[in-house]
Amino acid sequence: MEIQTPNSARAPQRGTQRKSLLASRTRLTPPLLLATVTLLLYRPLLSGVGSLADETVKLSCETSAKRTKCTCVNGGATTETKAVSLSQTENEFEMYCTHNLTCAPLGLKDSVVCLATVESLNQCENDTEDKKNCMDVKQLLEGAPDSVKWTNGNAIPSQDTSKVLGVPQENFPYVDGIFSVGCIESNDTEKCRVNVVVKARATTTQDRKVICAYGTDSNQEHQTMTLSPSENSFTLVCGEKGEIVQKNYKETYCPVTEGKEAVTECAKGYKPILPAYEHNWWTGDEKQSFTLTIPKDAFPENDAKMTVQCQKRVEAGETAKAAPAAPSPTVCSVDVTIQGIGSSSAFSPPVHVAGLFGLGVSGVVAILSSLVE
Repeated sequence: MEIQTPNSARAPQRGTQRKSLLASRTRLTPPLLLATVTLLLYRPLLSGVGSLADETVKLSCETSAKRTKCTCVNGGATTETKAVSLSQTENEFEMYCTHNLTCAPLGLKDSVVCLATVESLNQCENDTEDKKNCMDVKQLLEGAPDSVKWTNGNAIPSQDTSKVLGVPQENFPYVDGIFSVGCIESNDTEKCRVNVVVKARATTTQDRKVICAYGTDSNQEHQTMTLSPSENSFTLVCGEKGEIVQKNYKETYCPVTEGKEAVTECAKGYKPILPAYEHNWWTGDEKQSFTLTIPKDAFPENDAKMTVQCQKRVEAGETAKAAPAAPSPTVCSVDVTIQGIGSSSAFSPPVHVAGLFGLGVSGVVAILSSLVE
């Protein structure tokens, strides 16, 4: 016979109570069940709302080979701006606007661009007659042909828009320029802007002529020129965009310096280094071209050196219209060496004559005798 103790009699009853309590805790009421199901079903949509609220305009620019491509993807209420450059080595630019955006200004037709000073690209959109806010990009270039204009790029998908501008190397300017383009919404709201700096060509020396340019990277080093009785002149071309720094260049000269800044105060006269100097050795023309010619019989006894410079001419009102991010111009410097007639480099006898000097008198007589025979 099984004897039940008071504790063993209560054990099954306690187990039943635990199960009942657990069931009551996990049971969902109808309202709570509905709320739970709704949250599970609509969670992706709710999270999507948050991501849209955080989404902003995305403007990215990358350079590959000779082309810089800027891509604008719309989002949110912000506007993004970037700066890129066109140069002789990277001479193509592509503006890419996604399907819900339009290239600006004016769909980038022909060769139109915005001045970089406009507050918004839509100012250029509405400026089709006065041209106060937009211009032809060829105005920034040097002798650019009509073929320089926007062309259609490779847009994928087809709802996107791509416009490409290519500038021939020979048409890059002598001064840096800047323009603005970008993407706008259908309501003319600017979403992306790209300030494009057209970098000037480099200063070059061609034969006996130095052709100056004034871009930020145009004058990484001084140009050099040597004058001798056999090559007794050179020409400094400041050009239509430039002017000579040393205004009193016919009266005084500047010593050679290593700096890149303009040297305006030069008080040394020419006579100590060129005793026979005359003002008319310098000649010029209306195109800001300056030529120094030393008569072959007027070279000094000793070598002499001097520097002449050109700088970008400041146009009236240019400071007030300075564009954002516009680069600073640089100075074109030419270090001139005037060979003295007393130096070995100024006069070197022909090789056959020099050989005679080394033979001595008897050797020369022997050669002459053989020629007579």
